[in-house]
Amino acid sequence: MTPGHADLHRLLPHGHPMVLVDAVDHLVPGRELVATKAVTLSEPCYEALDGTAANTAWAFPSSLVVESFGQSAVLLWRATHDADLTATGVVPMLAVIRDCRFLGRAYPGDVLRHHVRLEHSGPNTAIVSGHTAVGGCTIAAFGELMAVTATATNRGRAD
Repeated sequence: MTPGHADLHRLLPHGHPMVLVDAVDHLVPGRELVATKAVTLSEPCYEALDGTAANTAWAFPSSLVVESFGQSAVLLWRATHDADLTATGVVPMLAVIRDCRFLGRAYPGDVLRHHVRLEHSGPNTAIVSGHTAVGGCTIAAFGELMAVTATATNRGRAD
């Protein structure tokens, strides 16, 4: 079953406005996932820009492309282990990025399409690879991302 919008908000430990996945289009637990994120002018990263900003200033930040890809990876990891980590107080955290290349940019009106492959997973670690495309053109390639879990405290940070 492909996660719906309510599932995204339940499965990702991020609150608005940091949920950066809009839909899961394809999911094979234990293998792969394709998810999308629409880039819009209402993103908080554009808050300070106005009509005088150069066109290049409207590029979606690369750090948010990585975050959106990472959130897509978390959805694949959770689907693989049938885990609702929010119920256990466990928070997934990015630990390592290797061979990450940015090959293009996304702008308001573009749709990021994340293609995530699960290379290894266990209950406390996952390694993924893949790429992000806009309109069929790869804008980011990820050789390896490793995520680990940490226990959330009542103060809202991971120990």
